[in-house]
Amino acid sequence: MRIQCQISSLKGIWVCLITGLDLDDEALNKLGAKLKKKCGGGGSVKKGVIEIQGDKRDLLKQLLEAKGLKVKNFSLVVLTEAIQ
Repeated sequence: MRIQCQISSLKGIWVCLITGLDLDDEALNKLGAKLKKKCGGGGSVKKGVIEIQGDKRDLLKQLLEAKGLKVKNFSLVVLTEAIQ
């Protein structure tokens, strides 16, 4: 599983993307809802990717590892077109 944080090109806000989870749609939606609640922000689940608003990389890593999931990649991506 990977956590990547990037600036949304549309609104200029940070969004954390969690990818690589081997879960069915129902389990993915439940996990996404729990993570949004624990992070105190918005987000969604789209096409197998959990999106959490804000730079919550450290908290997400802790929450996922507490559930027994291994985080392989933990990165920050700044899209130059999003900043302009």
